[in-house]
Amino acid sequence: YLYNKKIYKTLVLKGVKEYIVCCLPISKEIDLKKLAKVSQNKSVEMIPQKDLLSITGYLRGGCSPIGMKKKLKTYYQKDILELENVRVSAGKRGMHVIISPNDLIKVTDGIVVDIVRSEI
Repeated sequence: YLYNKKIYKTLVLKGVKEYIVCCLPISKEIDLKKLAKVSQNKSVEMIPQKDLLSITGYLRGGCSPIGMKKKLKTYYQKDILELENVRVSAGKRGMHVIISPNDLIKVTDGIVVDIVRSEI
């Protein structure tokens, strides 16, 4: 279970005016209402898969918060700060980079918030 807490998936969404990136543990689900609120959008939705390459420069399964075509606002699930290191995609499917959360947040100008669905 701890291994799954260290692997973070990268999702790209569209707000009212801008694209948004969020990173959360692979075992968790995003809470769209929480993300909309913290990103100051009325609503957010996942972008169509076909648009991922043109927006980020990455293909599905290889989307990394690091090195996107354009700098997008990036939100991290707050639990990331509890980890010594985190694993995120390195830009190609099946390839990962292991990095300290603080370095990842710094290099992406990330914002740490609560964006996952509460467990019932």
